[in-house]
Amino acid sequence: RSDGGAAVRSLTISDPALLGSRRSYRAAVLADSPVGYWPLDDAGSTMADVSGAGLNGTYTNSPTLSAGTGPGGRDCHVFNGTNQYGLVGAPVVTAAQPATVELWLKTTNTALRTPIALRNPPDGGEVLLLVMALSVAGQPTAYRAGGTGKATWSTTIHDGNWHHVVMTVNSANNDLSLYVDGTLRSTDASPGSPSVSTSNIGLWVGCNSGPGQYFPGSVADVAVYASTLNSTRVAAHYAAGI
Repeated sequence: RSDGGAAVRSLTISDPALLGSRRSYRAAVLADSPVGYWPLDDAGSTMADVSGAGLNGTYTNSPTLSAGTGPGGRDCHVFNGTNQYGLVGAPVVTAAQPATVELWLKTTNTALRTPIALRNPPDGGEVLLLVMALSVAGQPTAYRAGGTGKATWSTTIHDGNWHHVVMTVNSANNDLSLYVDGTLRSTDASPGSPSVSTSNIGLWVGCNSGPGQYFPGSVADVAVYASTLNSTRVAAHYAAGI
């Protein structure tokens, strides 16, 4: 507004709804003390960890930052399914720990692909702690211990919508669980243990290690915990993120 000929200052204010979504979801994740949390909202080649642990990763071959198109209007990265991925090569968790891996994903892909893998970097032994893959039919599966244990949901999620996916493994009884969109969908009570004891468990986003099974689609808000999130907390994260 102009008063008495005074100069008018133009202000640009960010969308309050977007700021609210980002803050509420981040608060829900950080309340459960992740060992690393990567919102995937950063420009450049650094995949920044905002948990405070300093486990920054690196994007390879420039996946695309897409502002405001993620779940709840947050940002995300789009991977081409050919050669793009993100990698945290530093040890994230150990094979002996309980673990939870969480992410949001969106795709219309109809081939076997891996949007996320918590396993050894290629210079280590063959240790598969938690890997989530989408089948040709778009059914999500959590794998544990070299693929000997798996939890699969028969419903397809390659529908072009955002989905919240959480995998947990409990070190007390070794149960492997798969949650999709805030609800427990499948459990495997005997998935086996990693075949090699190592502390060099890294995180791959947009592919399996090697790399391989590149994921064509969008990924946001990746988090890893050295604990097993329970169903109440998983549901709370989903509610905060949509």
